[in-house]
Amino acid sequence: MPHWGVQGEAFLKNKLAYVFVCLIRREYPDAWPTCFHDLIKAAQSSSVPEANEALDMLCRIFATLDEEVISLEFTRSSEDIAIATRIKDAIKIDCLTALIEVLYATVSMSQDTSNSSAAQGKGEEAWTAWETRLQVSGSCLDVLQRCISWIDISLVANSQAIAILL
Repeated sequence: MPHWGVQGEAFLKNKLAYVFVCLIRREYPDAWPTCFHDLIKAAQSSSVPEANEALDMLCRIFATLDEEVISLEFTRSSEDIAIATRIKDAIKIDCLTALIEVLYATVSMSQDTSNSSAAQGKGEEAWTAWETRLQVSGSCLDVLQRCISWIDISLVANSQAIAILL
């Protein structure tokens, strides 16, 4: 397999996220009701590198979903608005709480300085996984920012969120 480099990898991941969003737009929730549960389950993997990759893709998918389907910053047709509403409503009912918990857990874990100290003592691979988790944590916060306008405010204005932000 050719070496794509960091920019090439990001490009491919973003294209894959776009393909996922096209499928979500068309198939979720009716034909693919487990879509987000599958992504969240992968992000909860016990293997740190696998969890980091899954969290990264989950965040990329949500960012792309926001840009391509949900965000009202762009002019949308009434059909597009109906699709966005269908997807947001299904997410709220089906998996929003689980998604928020995964995002909070990721950010909380990256803030725990004992994790970075443990990574330093375990070699380069552990340190790289730790650095990746920090980058993914930033992406998790971006997802929360994108969702804040359409989710229940109690999911982001609570003691857990305040503790993370302080």
